[in-house]
Amino acid sequence: MNEFEHIKPEDSFAEKGYYVHTLELRDGERKIGEAELIYKNDPFPFYYLSTIQIKEEEQDKGHGGQIIDQVNQFLEDKGKAGILLEMLDPGERGYGMAKRRGWQEVESEEMERWYTYNLPENISQESVVKATESILKTLEKMDEGDKEQ
Repeated sequence: MNEFEHIKPEDSFAEKGYYVHTLELRDGERKIGEAELIYKNDPFPFYYLSTIQIKEEEQDKGHGGQIIDQVNQFLEDKGKAGILLEMLDPGERGYGMAKRRGWQEVESEEMERWYTYNLPENISQESVVKATESILKTLEKMDEGDKEQ
């Protein structure tokens, strides 16, 4: 039976070099896949869903949906919004999975394929745009850190 393990930021910092929540989908001792969420609090509190990975031999078995469902539950339990950049191209396996599970596409000409989940009604479109810009800056810093190692 599959279970989720929540690896908290303080436990992941030594390995990753930055703080991230990891939700691992496991079948006993065997890891099937994972999602990584990075907490940001500017311009509003949210989690950026940076990674969803499923081991190749475990794909097409519904595990991606299980992971997205667990991410949704995590966000609801925390009372925080989630932001995701859809990295897959239309036609690729898994494309649109988050949207099918309640993630809302960001309505903007400048922002293609960004999605939100559990976004409070009082958050403006402008704030969502600022949040995505913050995410992109964070990703650049993480890439620079990876290159230094």
